Amino acid sequence: MYERQLQHSGMRWYLGRFSHQLWLATLTGMLLAIIFLLIVRQYSFSWESTLLSDQALITLTQVLGWLPSMVGFDVPNSNAIVQSRLVTDAMPLTVARQWAGLLVGSLLMYGIVPRAIAWAFCALMFRRKKMRLDIKQPYYQKILNFWQRQVVDVDDFNEVPVPIAPKAAVSAGKKLVALLEYPAEQDNWWQSGLNSDSDINSEIENFGIVDDRDDMARLKSYLGSHPVQVLLGIHHKALPDRGTLRKLDQIAAHAKDGLIVQLLSDSSALDLTKQVADHQDVRYQQWQTALSARNIGLVNN
Repeated sequence: MYERQLQHSGMRWYLGRFSHQLWLATLTGMLLAIIFLLIVRQYSFSWESTLLSDQALITLTQVLGWLPSMVGFDVPNSNAIVQSRLVTDAMPLTVARQWAGLLVGSLLMYGIVPRAIAWAFCALMFRRKKMRLDIKQPYYQKILNFWQRQVVDVDDFNEVPVPIAPKAAVSAGKKLVALLEYPAEQDNWWQSGLNSDSDINSEIENFGIVDDRDDMARLKSYLGSHPVQVLLGIHHKALPDRGTLRKLDQIAAHAKDGLIVQLLSDSSALDLTKQVADHQDVRYQQWQTALSARNIGLVNN
């Protein structure tokens, strides 16, 4: 991992940030030391040159002091520069303060501020370019699972209750029965979940299978004009994915007298009652969780 990180393009930005941070700390320490020395002692500033004339040094000093003067530092003017040449006596305090302002302002504007800007730019680029570990890979998942494993005592263990759909309340009014996406083996599959009295069976409307958009539009149109309770049969092969649950939510929203669900099985599958008792049917538990979250009743067939 370290070898990959050293070869990554973001490492140069990290090294740049580290280098600028060291220089920034050094220059900041120098600035504080200079300010402290200028506070506790009085210094005189003088200059001499063999090649440069007074006018040349005035020009160079004014160019150097242009940026510090823009932010408010007091820099030497022409008279102060001329008076500072080969000073032997005590320098006037106003002239010394101008040279001190040029010293502090130059260190700040030409040293600290550019380093701070460069450090901020390198830090920003490193944040964008730094190497990120893909913790979804099996190698890292194994490490995470090992170090996040918790030991729970028997006395402290609290089993989380499994979500269970509420028991369906079958009304005495008219029913509309429909199948969600898959057909049923038995023709009158709803009889195992509803009361088999002839008075109730005579009020059952068999809609068929609800699969595509046309079926859903036809069902919603029917429910908009008929106040019925919908019994929806869901085959054990149906997955409680996003699309299926969206259909379930639409039917529940348009059913004026409520929606109840009956989970169906076929002869090739295991007995559904046994799966519920043993809590071994994962698909059945997924539907239990989805129905419990939507407060949709489940018919005990």
